[in-house]
Amino acid sequence: MRIVSLAIVSLATLSTLFALVGCAAVSPSSSDPITPQTLTGNWQMSATSTASKTTGTVTPFSIYLIANNGTVTGTLFPQAAYPVFACPFPSAQLAGTVDAQGNISMKSVATPTGAPIVVTLTGLAASGAMVGSYTISGGCASDMGTVAGTELPPLNGTYNGTVTSTNTGTTMTVKATLTQASTPNAAGQLPVTGTASFSGGQSCLSSLAVQNSESYLYGTDLLTGLAVNPAAPLTAGFSGTLSADGKTLSITYDVSPDVCSYDFGKGTLTLQ
Repeated sequence: MRIVSLAIVSLATLSTLFALVGCAAVSPSSSDPITPQTLTGNWQMSATSTASKTTGTVTPFSIYLIANNGTVTGTLFPQAAYPVFACPFPSAQLAGTVDAQGNISMKSVATPTGAPIVVTLTGLAASGAMVGSYTISGGCASDMGTVAGTELPPLNGTYNGTVTSTNTGTTMTVKATLTQASTPNAAGQLPVTGTASFSGGQSCLSSLAVQNSESYLYGTDLLTGLAVNPAAPLTAGFSGTLSADGKTLSITYDVSPDVCSYDFGKGTLTLQ
């Protein structure tokens, strides 16, 4: 069993960091310990407060970790506002070390706006999962609790399925070929490229490009902007949640009234 010990010193109010939207944590297995190399990837994390004023409060964040030759870096990206403290909500760039046993120590290297706080996190990472505890102190924040997370497979493939218009009741067939970038941007989001088509509805949706500048994956959350070509105005877009195994996308779509007739709806896509 390899223990991961993570200490984060944040110079910004990161009290909004912790919780999970639609991602179940997987308990680590002591028979399959994680190695520093397999830490690299897109992690969906959640934190559950055990502080007296906020007991049971759960909030989400993603972190993309990169481990290389004893060093580890990552960017925390908050996915929801922390409901207790009215603090700024920036992402935070972290850097530190990881040893051969998987022990990690990290601290913030960026200085976003907001009052300084200190965040500490300790836990066990194995089998693509992480569990542990956290504390937050300083600035406008004070909290403690448990933390859990799951490493997600890369978003890379073709997803097929159907969506149904909430507006008209029309069902359309959707094909989306999506590829995430190998490294995140400064905010901790992974840019996404690809193509998408909607059949059985408006002709303006038949062949669309995923706009890299408008499309991101962070943890299980996906946001895409779609246009007839990368330089054209947005025709449509969809947001959704990726399942922990990377095989299912639950999406909500919107169609721009500037290019097509306005429409919106939802559906499910499956990796082929």
